[in-house]
Amino acid sequence: MKQIRYIANVGGIDVVGLGPDWVLGDPVRDVRYLHNTGQEDLTWAKGLEDSSELPNLWDPLVGAGFTAAEIEKIAGGNMLRLFKDVLPGGND
Repeated sequence: MKQIRYIANVGGIDVVGLGPDWVLGDPVRDVRYLHNTGQEDLTWAKGLEDSSELPNLWDPLVGAGFTAAEIEKIAGGNMLRLFKDVLPGGND
């Protein structure tokens, strides 16, 4: 919640999004990625170890004061908007 609130405070709710970090999880495949990004000691928040656990994030966001519209943006609306804005043919 602290990271999400910080980004929302600094850049506004329209820049907050969830990254695709859940592609990690294979210790053999991930070694090069984690080393290249200085994240050898990367750990996951309890209850958010993979994308199937995203629903565990919604109630804490409500508890942190985010509105339903803001949560929709965080959950994927901002990423969809970004893709439409920057990818060729996104607004066709």
